[in-house]
Amino acid sequence: SEPPFKATGIHPKKIVITFNEFLDLKNVQQELLVSPPLHKQPEIKLKGKKIEIIIEDTLRENTTYTLNFGNAITDFTENNPVPGFIYVFSTGSYVDSFTVKGSVISSYDLKVPKEQVTVMLYEQLSDSAPYRLKPLYVGRTDKNGNFRIPFLKEGTYNIVALADANNNLRYDPPDEMIGFEDSLLFLHPDSFRIQREAIDSARTVGSGSPVDSLKSIPDSSESLPAEKEYAAVVHFRLFKEFPSAQYLKDYKRPEACLLAVYLNIPSRDTVTLEPVDTIVNRPWYLPEMSQNLDTFLFWITDSSLIRKQNLSLLVRFPETDSTGNTIIRSDTLRFSYIPKTQSKPRKGEKQEQSSGFKLTGNASPGKIIELNESLILEAPHPILGIDTYLIDLQILKDTIFAPYPCKLKKQAGNFRKIQLDVPWVENSTFQLVCLPGAIQTIYHQINDTLKVRFKTRESEYYGRLIVTTQNATTPVVYELIENDKVVLRRNAGSAGNTVFELLLPKKYKLRAIADANANGIWDTGNYLKKIQPEKVVIYPSDVEVRSNWDLEIAVDMSEAR
Repeated sequence: SEPPFKATGIHPKKIVITFNEFLDLKNVQQELLVSPPLHKQPEIKLKGKKIEIIIEDTLRENTTYTLNFGNAITDFTENNPVPGFIYVFSTGSYVDSFTVKGSVISSYDLKVPKEQVTVMLYEQLSDSAPYRLKPLYVGRTDKNGNFRIPFLKEGTYNIVALADANNNLRYDPPDEMIGFEDSLLFLHPDSFRIQREAIDSARTVGSGSPVDSLKSIPDSSESLPAEKEYAAVVHFRLFKEFPSAQYLKDYKRPEACLLAVYLNIPSRDTVTLEPVDTIVNRPWYLPEMSQNLDTFLFWITDSSLIRKQNLSLLVRFPETDSTGNTIIRSDTLRFSYIPKTQSKPRKGEKQEQSSGFKLTGNASPGKIIELNESLILEAPHPILGIDTYLIDLQILKDTIFAPYPCKLKKQAGNFRKIQLDVPWVENSTFQLVCLPGAIQTIYHQINDTLKVRFKTRESEYYGRLIVTTQNATTPVVYELIENDKVVLRRNAGSAGNTVFELLLPKKYKLRAIADANANGIWDTGNYLKKIQPEKVVIYPSDVEVRSNWDLEIAVDMSEAR
């Protein structure tokens, strides 16, 4: 290379690296990582066996620069990349010799992030540095989530890992994931956090003869003599912060009788509506709130308002002001609804008219209802009344359906659903019959006839999982996972057994959460408040539940990370 690898006291405008064979460059502007970062990315030219690097920026004094090509360099014939190819030079009298290395995982599932993560070091030790400044040093993770940033100068640093979605080398919450160290990073020879290691010099450009690095990388003993460096090890757990600023996300009128207001995050404060150009009798709506407290539905009960295509309403909703405090903001919003035009029947056809509405739910013809499952019925609008005499659950005995007891109740928090709790008989056929008028909505609509047959399984089809908690210092939350989705959650104490009954015979994953604040869910972290996400354990193997079988496993919470 010219200038030679590890050249000192230079401010090169042009660098030429010569290889022993022809090569190609792939996505070099995206792959090339210059540390410390430059204001303008160097221009890279490929000329046969040579790579020319044109630097137009003014370089810092007494600074070691590294140019990491990532996976950009490939051989011409087989297109195989040479990962982590680095060129190094210094504008000072020596090349810095400190290294930081480590790994990055996602904090909730402990998986390696799918996209590369940028690791950034700052001389400015304020917590606000990642928001407003470009880092002094940068590195990226490989496909295994590992990173290594060599040739750093002695000093004290603030270090973070960032899933930099917009590639601006700044932290932009809440959409970007971040990981941080609980303390500053000390790169000093006498620091207890530093260990000695040998440089893997095979991945760096040597001086003198052309580089033959497109072949398989040899051991460091076969290339340049191994040097000694100081290496700090840091492991990051990435998390996405919960948004702290509250605002109105959207508002709609999906039906003539329904208004919807959406907040970006859950709120304990309510949302209220008031007509600005119409005098109405109060209350003129029935409010319904989503379980996670971010969606507010308003079912209009005043028929004169339902008939209006446009409604101007004064909406009061919680919002975070410029000082970070939650206030109640008022805004006049226009809710519009345009009725859908119905197509006219063809000649000879009759217009279908329904006097009632269709009930939906979790029971359908031929479906299996699990022994630990309740029946759910849902109307399209809030339910006003229920006539239990017109709702009949039956069990098939021999060839005749006979009445079967159930406990019927409105589902908490949802005015449109009713729940039937049933002491199921295993391996049986049931039938649910709802006659017209069984359910009436607040708009005085009644249901159409519903008649549906379904079955239950035999109890021996299910399996049971018994989890023993070990070495826990906090309450534990267990999550049973299928295809990356949580299908069952159990809150446990810090010791003893947690039992999952009536499980379908499948392979599951098991996550154990060290529930530090005992709120029953996993909590993410907060960078400025220096709160790490709650630690988890992922059970190392599949949890294979078998029919008519008890599976006993133990989870050691001292392994939580």
